Amino acid sequence: MSVPLVFIPIPILLGAAGATMGVVLTPIVAPAAVGMVGFSAAGPVAGSMAAGIQAGIGNVVAGSLFAAAQSVGAGGAIPVAVTAIGASIGAVGGAAAGATAVGASVASVGMSAASAVGAGIGTAAAGVAAKVAAVGITAAL
Repeated sequence: MSVPLVFIPIPILLGAAGATMGVVLTPIVAPAAVGMVGFSAAGPVAGSMAAGIQAGIGNVVAGSLFAAAQSVGAGGAIPVAVTAIGASIGAVGGAAAGATAVGASVASVGMSAASAVGAGIGTAAAGVAAKVAAVGITAAL
């Protein structure tokens, strides 16, 4: 019994791989990213972008984006929405890479095909020229 082969387009395949990598890497990248902005285990770092944002918004509302970023910076759980964003970024990046790779290979195949067609036309033209010369037909150009 043979198993039928299933063709999965490269952009979809790489998009799925990118989404998987986004989910896997989000717990590593998210804390580093919020840490670079100034969120730490002790709260916003004085003089950082996070401190400036907090000074601008005043009282931080529970469940807000700022509160979620602070939670991640303090080592808390990463919200599902952040993981979904990581997966989305990975999927778009993977699909774009796949589309670029497919486009490059199609262009390469297109150039090869164009070269082959050009060579075929050149060979045909040479054959016609030889036959015309053999018959003795001349044309004024």
